[in-house]
Amino acid sequence: VLALVLFGLWSLPHMNKDEFPQFTIRPGVVAAVYPGATAQEVEDQVTKRLERYLFTFPEVSKSTTFSVTEDGIAYIYADLRVEVMEKDEVWSKIKHGLNLFKQTDLPPGVLAIVVVDDFGNTSSMLLAVESSQRTPRELEAYCEQVCDRLRTIPQMGKGKIEGTQQE
Repeated sequence: VLALVLFGLWSLPHMNKDEFPQFTIRPGVVAAVYPGATAQEVEDQVTKRLERYLFTFPEVSKSTTFSVTEDGIAYIYADLRVEVMEKDEVWSKIKHGLNLFKQTDLPPGVLAIVVVDDFGNTSSMLLAVESSQRTPRELEAYCEQVCDRLRTIPQMGKGKIEGTQQE
């Protein structure tokens, strides 16, 4: 017991400690919007083709990638292999390829293919703005000014305005 206690005391100052360890979040979601199509039509005309295309990239893990198809929309939850170190480069390559793929291999009714791969970003501040004396347009302009000021802070990542009223 004494040897274990001494070994524990010796190893404590030699142990690696990192308050903010680096880790890579590899998964992403590819969503295709095909309005007016049934789930079966989306599956046959969009989902299967997108999956085949994604699997042409050797970085995409076939065992952990899966899809969900609904009326008018397809979601493909793609995961990159563990060996991939530069996930941003791979997702950039996939996004570029999907833009070309949409134009050539998907039905013309497919409106958009959206790729979301930045799950590591988190919200650390949420601001709500409302006023009974200001118009929605004035509030939107004010929110843009606030975002512009916040962007001058060096530690600030992204700023996004959500929930504006459309004319």
